[in-house]
Amino acid sequence: MGSAYNPEPNDSGESKNHLACEANGCPLPGSMNLGGSAWCCRYHAKAPSHHWPLITRILHEHERGRKIIRAAEALKLDDYNALQEADSWKLADSIRPQPGEVLSHWINRLKDFMHDALAEKLNAEIKKFEKSNAHRQAGRSAEWAIEQLTSGVLLNKKQDRAA
Repeated sequence: MGSAYNPEPNDSGESKNHLACEANGCPLPGSMNLGGSAWCCRYHAKAPSHHWPLITRILHEHERGRKIIRAAEALKLDDYNALQEADSWKLADSIRPQPGEVLSHWINRLKDFMHDALAEKLNAEIKKFEKSNAHRQAGRSAEWAIEQLTSGVLLNKKQDRAA
């Protein structure tokens, strides 16, 4: 039996990372149980599965933010303090450590900032997707209505009832 640290091969012979989010290709670990053995990251867990490919694409686009957080978490306190004195940060002002900011507070602020930026992007893209999908659905509905009204299907059903 597989575990998170000893993945067993799936039916295709490939090994599945049991820590990974259930959404195909998601770079994040599964942190929310959907019931049974399915675990998803917090972004996929609350979204309908037809949004998953879009969410996964956006998560991959935000890989730089995750790398910044991992690098910040790997800093030793002495290195952080020395860097805070330097003017060599290659980060935007909004995510650069503030003078006197404690390392753990900076990391939490980074995580909040990255999450907020990602959530904003996800919401905008999902709204755009839903709008274009609603337009397509309306088009299909109109096509269906035209077909029903012009094909004689409705007329034939009425005749069947009279018989």
